[in-house]
Formats: sequence, C-alpha cells, structure tokens
Amino acid sequence: MPIVAMPEQTLSRLRDRLDDLSKRVALQVFAADTKVPALIFTSSETAAFGGDNGAAMVVAVPELDALENAIPASEDGRLNYIILDHPRAIARLDPFT
Repeated sequence: MPIVAMPEQTLSRLRDRLDDLSKRVALQVFAADTKVPALIFTSSETAAFGGDNGAAMVVAVPELDALENAIPASEDGRLNYIILDHPRAIARLDPFT
C-alpha cells in the first residue's frame, strides 16, 4: 500500500484535489502521530515543501498511480508529498491492513 507524507499546511493546500481523488479511490488521510510516535521533516524537506509546516499528515492510497495522476509529487518547484519507502513505517501506517 503506497503511503505518502506531507506537512499539515501542504495537506490544506491540496485538500480539494484530495477530496476529488477520494471520489474515485479509497484513500485514507490521517495525522501520522495517531499511528507512530514521530514523523518529522528535515529542514531541506520543509524548504522543498515551500516552507509549509505543521504536523506530519499521511495519505494512503491503494495504487500510487492514482495519486500521481491526480497530484504530482512536485509541481511548480514545490514538493507536494514524500513517498515513504521504509518497510516498518509503511507497515505501521498502512490503514488498509
């Protein structure tokens, strides 16, 4: 199950597009700290998010292609989300298991 993360401000910026996507695929959006003790962004990641900050938010989708087609990982020189690739983090954050 693909899991992506973003700061809360980025989620707010993408909310309408995520709501549209949720009409087509079963996605889950939640605060990372509800499942893991700490998921933080580095200063370089925060800069890549255009300075967006706030709590780490998670979006889980059945297929990454659906998310990437609706919202690219980055656009206009700004990061929209980071695809998590750490197996233990994915296992703990995956709401579909």
